[in-house]
Amino acid sequence: FILAAAILLMSACSMPGKAQDDGCGAPKMTEQQLIQIIAAEFRRRGSSFQPTSENSRVEFAERGCDHLVRITFLPERPGGFEIYRIDRSGKIVEYVPGH
Repeated sequence: FILAAAILLMSACSMPGKAQDDGCGAPKMTEQQLIQIIAAEFRRRGSSFQPTSENSRVEFAERGCDHLVRITFLPERPGGFEIYRIDRSGKIVEYVPGH
């Protein structure tokens, strides 16, 4: 069930042609800003992991006013992923570990 929910979350994307003012009260974050937030979370948990193209695949999507970031650890293995939902203020509001 969690994997199915994760797939649905990651398939969500913003609509093309959306107006600048999307009613979210804050601008969208850049992919680099999102990576920095997640790297800070890894450090907070005592890990020195830094997502790079050599050790992970990072995918970005939007869900309403929130950003979704899926990190798949390489080499790929069952449950080797994490999903973060980050609000526009930069707060991680949901974390889904792989199983």
